[in-house]
Amino acid sequence: MKKLLSLVVMAVFSCLAFAQSDREMTVKEPLTPQPQAAAQYDSSTPRMTGKKKGKPVGDDAVLLRISLPDQQVTFDEKQVFSYQYKSGEWWVYMPIKSKKIEIKHPTFYPLTYTFDNPLTDKKMVYRMTIGLPADKNTGRAYVTMTCQSAGSNAIILVKDENGKQEQYKFDDKNQWQENLPYGQYEYTIKAEGFQDNKGTFVLVGPPVNVPVHLASVMGMLTIETDDWGSEGQITVDGEVASAGEFSYPVGRHLVRCVDKSGVYSKEQYVDLTHEGATADMRLGGTITLRGPKGGRMTLNGTTYDEGVVVRNVLGSYTGSVSKSGYDSKSFTRVVNVNEAVDISQHLKRTVNNQTFFEYLFSPKAPLGVYIGTCKRFGWGISMKGSIRSIDRSGEKKSSDKNNYYEGMPSTSDYENSRSDLRYAFTTGPLFRITHWLYMSIEGGYGKYGNLYSVDNSAGGKDYYYPRYLKGFEADAMVHVRIKNFLLSGGYSMLFADETFGDFSVGIGFSF
Repeated sequence: MKKLLSLVVMAVFSCLAFAQSDREMTVKEPLTPQPQAAAQYDSSTPRMTGKKKGKPVGDDAVLLRISLPDQQVTFDEKQVFSYQYKSGEWWVYMPIKSKKIEIKHPTFYPLTYTFDNPLTDKKMVYRMTIGLPADKNTGRAYVTMTCQSAGSNAIILVKDENGKQEQYKFDDKNQWQENLPYGQYEYTIKAEGFQDNKGTFVLVGPPVNVPVHLASVMGMLTIETDDWGSEGQITVDGEVASAGEFSYPVGRHLVRCVDKSGVYSKEQYVDLTHEGATADMRLGGTITLRGPKGGRMTLNGTTYDEGVVVRNVLGSYTGSVSKSGYDSKSFTRVVNVNEAVDISQHLKRTVNNQTFFEYLFSPKAPLGVYIGTCKRFGWGISMKGSIRSIDRSGEKKSSDKNNYYEGMPSTSDYENSRSDLRYAFTTGPLFRITHWLYMSIEGGYGKYGNLYSVDNSAGGKDYYYPRYLKGFEADAMVHVRIKNFLLSGGYSMLFADETFGDFSVGIGFSF
């Protein structure tokens, strides 16, 4: 039974025939199916890979092995999935139910074969052996070549299969058209400033269009610069150049720019292609001016607002920063090639010189004066003193030793009067702490004592100092300035056999 079924299958496939169009082709063997196991696939050649319309191609493909030892053959990719030449055979993977196959060759018309029965069994490998026609196609066909990159400047060298070469040119529409005999041709297009373009084309029937593009061996070098570079000198590979667009050979070029003083320069290697390149030869930098809000800044005599960015600067610049109520400040900066300089200036409040004049009062010295002058640091001087008399007629003498020394007359039990003696002279520095607060520290000479008078037997008076201090005196005061009005307070210390302290207050004005 199995033998009978095999004979029927073989009989059916042996009846397959081919109908050919256009030219006669010898079919040496009929199309014969074989089980895939008999195909002996190489392990390196899978039956099918990839996808077709979202599905694995192998699920929709049959294999047709064509014995044809000619590697110039190609197949219509609209009719096949894939094809591969292997040891004298073309392995062609075709969709299931394929009805025809088209074989292309550079010296023949396309050869189309229609199957009597579609190829439906994907479990089978179909085999056929064919031979190409003995004679080539004869006739002529038009070839049209278009080149937009070089146009009429280019020449076309065309060589046929026999080695004969002809020269042609493009017309003013950048096209070349010629009616040539069938066959395979080699062409070379040459144009000054462009690389040669080489290729082939085949004429076997219908007209052929060959679009070509020439790659330039020259490129446009764009040199950009500023006023510093324009007034100086620009060179390309040591040759004098200028800013703008110029044609140079493709490759690496050294571009250099020097300002007119010869001090500042810049150089750059540029890799030029046929698509062009740009060399930035701008030398100028920038200066950002920062100062107090609402201030005014100058740069080489030009006035700017705070926060302005001054562009295209190069070399040494002198400027200043000013604001009402603040001390102005000057600066000098050097800007190098393409350098971004940030100038930040912080101003101090303006401090005017102040002259102080104050009246000083203390319990022991109600008469005093302070005079000083100061900006941030200054000097002052103070003087104070008094003799205060106290009428003590009829008062009994005190037994306090502070009031009477030994040797005081004892003939009288009553004292007539007592006077407090106080004066001092000090000087020292005056400091500005803030714009409204000052401090003075002084040193000098001071005296303090009690003067007593008593009647003597001769009808006159005797004077005694039962307490008398003299020596170094130190004084510290704080001065508060409210506009031009002054208030002060301080403390004085007299250093003698014993110490004596006294506070003082003052009031005055400054100008």
